[in-house]
Amino acid sequence: MLTYSKIATMGHTALFEYYPEGDTSKPGVVSFDFDSGECEITCLADGDRHSRYANHLANALESQHAGDGVVPSGTIMWY
Repeated sequence: MLTYSKIATMGHTALFEYYPEGDTSKPGVVSFDFDSGECEITCLADGDRHSRYANHLANALESQHAGDGVVPSGTIMWY
């Protein structure tokens, strides 16, 4: 599970902080390009071994962009 929130928008790119297991003490950052619909992992959160959480956020943002639009904050859960 992770929570995320948009922290900045610069032109056609938005930055999102993500918090593995809801821990806001050491977030990671993922950037999203609205023109290409692609994400880039900017900074891994502490404890995000193998980019597991960052990749879940990137996949969710890309899916949202292809659908109804990117949601600025939320929670992503999987099992």
